[in-house]
Amino acid sequence: MSDAKHPSNGGGQFGFDKEQFNYEDRFGVEKRSAPEEDKKEPGPEEDMRGPAPGQEGKFCFSCGKRIKKEAEICPYCGVRVMTPPSAPSPAPSSQGRNRIVAALFALFLGGLGIHKFYLGQKGWGILYLIFCWTFIPSIAAFIEFIMLLCMSDAKFNARFNPQSHMES
Repeated sequence: MSDAKHPSNGGGQFGFDKEQFNYEDRFGVEKRSAPEEDKKEPGPEEDMRGPAPGQEGKFCFSCGKRIKKEAEICPYCGVRVMTPPSAPSPAPSSQGRNRIVAALFALFLGGLGIHKFYLGQKGWGILYLIFCWTFIPSIAAFIEFIMLLCMSDAKFNARFNPQSHMES
């Protein structure tokens, strides 16, 4: 094997050399050069991997060491620390009515009409309460439970949260 392709000389099995692949530019941290660094804990003046004292930084959730804020991979343990952007959560309604809460009320307390009171339909709630001894409201509430689970959040907000639907 030639010396030009040996990993200790800057080349590798894939033919990269140090000038073509700059680890610090790509990952935002300085690459460790030898495993001997693991044997001693570097002080703040000799630690080039993390932020200097007084600068912004973040902590690796795997090893707990402080690293640069821009780092994607922890230089100490090699774990990816950048979190993928999460999907935006739906905005909470102004009245606090939630589709899942209404569905759970319909399933567990629907025979008493509690889900109808929660949704602002007091007349239907009283009717369910009056006829709860017949178990007919329980059957209707189970059907409404399924309907609430199948309903989209946008349709639920348009029907039961008219103020929050108008704002968005």
